[in-house]
Amino acid sequence: MRALESQAATLRLLSSRTTIPVPEVYALDTSRNNEIGAPFICTSFLPGKTVIKTWFEDSGPIPMEERRLLTLTSLAGCMAQLSAFAFDKIGSLCGDSPDAIPLGPCFDWDEKDDGTIGVDASGPFDSTDDYLREHFQLRNSKSEWGVAEDKLIVVIKSCLPVHNPGEGFVLCPPDFDAQNILTDSDGNVTGIIDWDLVQTLPRCVGYSRYPSWITRDWDPLMYGWPHLKDTENSPEELERYREHYCRALGAALAHRGDWSYTKKSHIWEAGWIALLNTVNRLEICRKLLQAAVGDDDDATDILYDLGTGALEKEKWDSIVDSLTKLFSVHVDPQ
Repeated sequence: MRALESQAATLRLLSSRTTIPVPEVYALDTSRNNEIGAPFICTSFLPGKTVIKTWFEDSGPIPMEERRLLTLTSLAGCMAQLSAFAFDKIGSLCGDSPDAIPLGPCFDWDEKDDGTIGVDASGPFDSTDDYLREHFQLRNSKSEWGVAEDKLIVVIKSCLPVHNPGEGFVLCPPDFDAQNILTDSDGNVTGIIDWDLVQTLPRCVGYSRYPSWITRDWDPLMYGWPHLKDTENSPEELERYREHYCRALGAALAHRGDWSYTKKSHIWEAGWIALLNTVNRLEICRKLLQAAVGDDDDATDILYDLGTGALEKEKWDSIVDSLTKLFSVHVDPQ
């Protein structure tokens, strides 16, 4: 119930204080005492087609590549408007007032053993460390891969630039991916939908990060290239689109503020996903390890040696140093 109220509060805030095209909330009832006998939120229809349908569509009034770049530029302009909001906790909006925006707990999906889905509440949290104490856990697997994964994820957790308690938190669409971005035939963003379970986030994974469909190469379990070339971009293409989005967001933010996080946000997003999603964790660890050590070493061999205890301390210390550099904040993305 409270999750629906939070979603409505967020949409009303964005509608009243930005020009980001989000659904207008027409009605909200979190009780069962209504005509449909269930809690509901009723919002406006937004025009356009989802990017997941148009990104590989080689037709329309302008060339596909031009339309893609325009979509990214338009989306960057929308996200830049979220720089107007800053928060002192990780949590979900629970109301709107002219003086302050109150925060309540975070909400997460909870899939039950019988297949039903509920919503869990936790927090709000005064710091990212408090949030991770609630949401991050080691696998504690005795296999060589599990041991290696646990060792790596502890290093990644310490390297993520999320531990400064004075930095504050920001908003970002909770599912910042192609199925939730609507555009017109030219590629202009006409809507951003699916704000279920929206909450504030650490700045490095907030509104200034890349949209998820151009960071797919950093979450290997979700990335189908080169086997699905009709529906996936190559790593080289994705890097080019990230460079374009970084420039566009920089222009929209006057090259200030959270733009300093954008250039490396795909790396930090991968680390954040690995912390919170154990299913994706091992392959993301492998990807981040390979990026840190370079092509001269094989990440799979290193993982195996790390898990079996065969990795020399000097080599491990060098890997930790390389990971620290990989995750270091890049102040000037130009």
